[in-house]
Amino acid sequence: MSSAILGLIGLAINAAGIAFIALQAVLARRQLYQAQEINQQEITREKRQATVAFYMTTLEQRARLKSILPEDWDTERICKFISSALSEDHDAQLKCISDYLAYFEVLAVGVGANIYDIEVLYTIAEGRLRNIARNYQPYIKTMRERTGLATLYVEFEWLAERLAEMHKAMPDYRIFADRGDLLEGFKIPSR
Repeated sequence: MSSAILGLIGLAINAAGIAFIALQAVLARRQLYQAQEINQQEITREKRQATVAFYMTTLEQRARLKSILPEDWDTERICKFISSALSEDHDAQLKCISDYLAYFEVLAVGVGANIYDIEVLYTIAEGRLRNIARNYQPYIKTMRERTGLATLYVEFEWLAERLAEMHKAMPDYRIFADRGDLLEGFKIPSR
């Protein structure tokens, strides 16, 4: 064989090798993107699970506090309760309010730190959280003045504002309720 033919064969083999390496690089990059997507889905699932777990594991604590506090939706009774607690310095009532709002502050910090999932929280308690933030404003403002801490409960207020923005943008927003894709083909067994 002539050296020109051998050169062409060598060139063809090299080109095939380069094409093979390029194909391997494309496949590796695709696998990397798929792995990153799967990892992100797992992170999202874990955040959602952590949000539900935190909310559920604190039910007893919140129920204990709510047995003393007025219902979250009752603006008038909350105002009277706060006014009475502040004017008469009822330490037990003030501590109860403080503990209750501290729980929501911690929850808001978790959302802000990207530990908890705001969409799950929106689904679980959007209206309640917005009402609590609004109804306890007299207490929050007074305690900021008394303590000189302008940042008292700001994370909770941020969370309530963020939930209100979500609600305003999508008033009929249902993250998990419209799951026809999961139920497609599902038939309820007859008795």
